[in-house]
Amino acid sequence: MVRNSDISPSKSKLKSSSSINFSQIIEEKSSKPPVTGRFSRRNQDDEENQRRIKSELDGGTKKISNESLNSTLLEMCQQLLVEGFVQSYIDFYHLTHRQDPNNIAEQERSGALQIQMSLEDMVFIRDNLVKAETCRRQGDTQSVYTAFTKLADFYVVTQDWQTSFFFHEKCLEVAQLTNDIRAEMKANHSLGTTYQLMNDYEGAQKFHERHEEIATSVDVMEEVAVANVELFKVYMVLAERLENQKRTDEALEMYQRCLTASKKCWDRAAESEANGRIGSLLLARGAAQDSLPYLRSQSQIAADLGHAEGRCRV
Repeated sequence: MVRNSDISPSKSKLKSSSSINFSQIIEEKSSKPPVTGRFSRRNQDDEENQRRIKSELDGGTKKISNESLNSTLLEMCQQLLVEGFVQSYIDFYHLTHRQDPNNIAEQERSGALQIQMSLEDMVFIRDNLVKAETCRRQGDTQSVYTAFTKLADFYVVTQDWQTSFFFHEKCLEVAQLTNDIRAEMKANHSLGTTYQLMNDYEGAQKFHERHEEIATSVDVMEEVAVANVELFKVYMVLAERLENQKRTDEALEMYQRCLTASKKCWDRAAESEANGRIGSLLLARGAAQDSLPYLRSQSQIAADLGHAEGRCRV
């Protein structure tokens, strides 16, 4: 069994160990990509390995299955080097020779040295890394972006947020270097939502605001709305935290941002909620006169939306 790499799944370490200098690589358009048919035999090998592993799982033991998977993993790493996919080998090796980021403590207790994954997952990761490297050599940056997006989405499903973030950052680099505005907006959106999944709302705020900034600069109102849907959520969480910390002035400012975001994304229910939060907080501070316009707005919107209970509460 191959021993675990010292590389952790954190964004910073992944970046340092396997970052891609896109500015150099994209310029190498004259480089010849690998022959397209060179992976046909390898796919046949994958099918044979799947049949072998399935047979062992049906009639053998878990130990035998693990040995087969590790043997297959070693073969995949060797094949990547033989075929000349050096960057894919580096990324693939670090992604498959590390502890499971979601179960590090448990793995340390059990003595496990590396993350456990199925053959199907290993093939998916390898193929998309190879796709990205091949398309990069061909100058097909859109396909590079697509391959990295698939990998980022894969790690969202496995709840490995740091690795998902790592691949979304690669997408952002590709978009910026190719001046693809829509791809850059999408990458910022994805990075912001990944930060939200990590409960880092300050980080999410930065990327969603950048998304809105780009969308506004090119006058794409649908993207402005998409960015503000997420900004409303982020601002609301941050405002609640500030309010709980008794930092009332800062909380009011953040609730005002919630109100602005709700209007930009045309969400009347969110606008009603933001007005209510501002009015209630002002009332709690003893500023009854200042709170009235916000509470009246909340009441009117609730009536417009047919929310009788919400209007009575106001």
